[in-house]
Amino acid sequence: MSKTETKLKHYLVFRRLGGPGGRGGLDVLFFDWLARGDFSRCRITFVVPPQAVATYVEKFRQKGWPVGVAEYAYMAENVSGWQKFGNCFSF
Repeated sequence: MSKTETKLKHYLVFRRLGGPGGRGGLDVLFFDWLARGDFSRCRITFVVPPQAVATYVEKFRQKGWPVGVAEYAYMAENVSGWQKFGNCFSF
């Protein structure tokens, strides 16, 4: 990471997907919002459940946006409630 990147504000955006193919209107709004952003002034990391990482990596690549995508296992559907509670502090 360069010095310039470390001085930029870094925004984490968490996206919890509901059910299979849980993308839709909120994604449209989010992508419209990002289209107006100035990526030279901030860094953005989009945090999604494991099953959605590849989808969003490809979406951001197609748009040419330098948005990072991170997997957050806390939001995985096969993780118990207590595990989710504990995992939320480890991110």
